[in-house]
Amino acid sequence: MSQVKEVNNYDLFARIYNEKFAGFSEGIIPILKKFLLEKINKSSTILDLCCGTGQLAKALSDLGYQVVGIDLSKEMIKYAKQNAPNTTFLVEDARSFRSPASTFQGVISVFDSLNHILSTDEVFQVFKNVFDSLDNQGIFLFDINTEAIYLQHTGSFGIVEPDYACIKSVTYDSQTKFAHYQLTLFQKEQDHWQREDIPLQQRSYTTHEIIELLKEVGFIHVSQIDTSDFGIPPSLGKAFFVATKP
Repeated sequence: MSQVKEVNNYDLFARIYNEKFAGFSEGIIPILKKFLLEKINKSSTILDLCCGTGQLAKALSDLGYQVVGIDLSKEMIKYAKQNAPNTTFLVEDARSFRSPASTFQGVISVFDSLNHILSTDEVFQVFKNVFDSLDNQGIFLFDINTEAIYLQHTGSFGIVEPDYACIKSVTYDSQTKFAHYQLTLFQKEQDHWQREDIPLQQRSYTTHEIIELLKEVGFIHVSQIDTSDFGIPPSLGKAFFVATKP
């Protein structure tokens, strides 16, 4: 199954994502402040790559930054425009987006967005696109899920609200490094309930793979961020990285 189809499946999931899964932005801002925002001017323009429903873009906009958000899901972008009306949002693919050179002083991609890119070749292409879009000395900050997080979070859980319910089942194959998500979504439509079955995939990457790909693209000062002081210890399996364009 291609990544394009999977991300488009998020159109079906956008409403629940917007209501239930987008609160991560509050916890991310302190990390961004220390490793990105304190190093760029307030007049800087930041790209939120795979921006989802725009809550983080809004938080950055409220701090005074110019923000552009891109995501492949049209429904996610629809919610993003509602959540952050003063921000520019575009329906774009992270693997193929093109911006004029030196457009951004910072690029971010968080909430394991890049785990939806399912091969190292495509991750390399995403990194190359980011590199090309950054100004000299521009900073790229992002996170990924390593294998540890998938090993800890397989199984099923559900969300039940008066007008919708969602069941999420997760399995992980340690040989292929693929996590398989099956979302079963029920939404109330006037006098009946509509069911949608949404398959999604992610892939885990090692920190070594990510660092080597960044260096291969041309980034310098590549490092994994210690986020223990921000309530995200390494044992959780979520890794943050920062890199600079020369």
